[in-house]
Amino acid sequence: MNLLHHDFAAFYGSGSVRGSHERVTVEIPGYPDDTRYVLTLNPLHLPDQPQGLKITGRIVIPKRCKITARGTTPGGMPPNFRPILLRNWTDEHARWWHGDCAVIERGEFSLRADLQDLSRWSSVFGKSADGSEEATHAFRRGLAKPLRIGLTFGGRDHFGHGVFATRPGARVIIDRFIAI
Repeated sequence: MNLLHHDFAAFYGSGSVRGSHERVTVEIPGYPDDTRYVLTLNPLHLPDQPQGLKITGRIVIPKRCKITARGTTPGGMPPNFRPILLRNWTDEHARWWHGDCAVIERGEFSLRADLQDLSRWSSVFGKSADGSEEATHAFRRGLAKPLRIGLTFGGRDHFGHGVFATRPGARVIIDRFIAI
């Protein structure tokens, strides 16, 4: 299932998202604005028993431009983005982030997220999807009927608190975003 056939938009951030059914381009804004979540707009119905997500594309960063992540911890994770599965915005087990990410640096990227390996997914409070019966049930419920699927941008000490550029023109171009 090609998720690029769905409309994407930025949530909780100000980066612009342009798209067609062939690719999605995420413009990374300058400080004090940031890009945080890029998600499908409409509820999805994934294929029965999807095995994973595959996201490929390229990152364009102008010369003398630096990408910085929000967060309170100096150092930490570099600016990055990672898959997110969202059931709602309200409870502890409603947002699930995959452990693998793509660091935001010039060049091509390929990112895979195994939907069957629950140990690779963590909740908003960092609890593993296989850490308890409640978490496993909540993850499977979200996978069966997700509200949105997309990417979150973060770094330092947070997966989704945003990234910004020191110069205009930085962007992430997503050529493939498929459920396999």
